[in-house]
Amino acid sequence: IAIAAWVLRKFKVLYVPALTSFSLGIAMGLLGVGFIAEKNKSRKVAGVLILAFGLFMVFVGIMEIYSNINGI
Repeated sequence: IAIAAWVLRKFKVLYVPALTSFSLGIAMGLLGVGFIAEKNKSRKVAGVLILAFGLFMVFVGIMEIYSNINGI
């Protein structure tokens, strides 16, 4: 979904604010939670980093919506 939304935005076909950020953030968050649940310590660390990046993408999406609403 994230890649399709990004391609549609680049070709100026359809633009939904923060769709790419939210879909990528949710996907990365789910992947990170799955990695954290494993017993391997290196996978747990990777899961924490992936989850942090997913949360960052959700934050970027919120900031994108905020800037579109306020016209910044």
